[in-house]
Amino acid sequence: MTDALLDAIPGWWHRFGTVLSFSVRRVTDSESWLPRYDGELILTDAGGEVQLRLTLIHVTREWSLAIGEAIAGLQILDTKEWGYQADARYHIRDFEEGGIDLYCQDIQVEQLEGDARYTG
Repeated sequence: MTDALLDAIPGWWHRFGTVLSFSVRRVTDSESWLPRYDGELILTDAGGEVQLRLTLIHVTREWSLAIGEAIAGLQILDTKEWGYQADARYHIRDFEEGGIDLYCQDIQVEQLEGDARYTG
């Protein structure tokens, strides 16, 4: 994820409070050949009009996701200034209800449109 994306939409993430899908899979890192865990989080806005796929590269530390709960205040924080960037550059959390809390090394964001939209 680029810093420019975070800077451009710091208050925008709260619109996406409905989790459509969440998965974590073990993969082999292509550089170190060590195992790591990558995640995929698909979110939509309240009206179901816009869907986003967040590919979470190297999910690390403890994480939680409240199943069936709406995320009231989704926030993506850049932890670079906290000194965590070596293994946990981004902190994804629900700052209001605690519906999600995880760290990852990188994030790729994609808007799902047409045939790529999540249908369940």
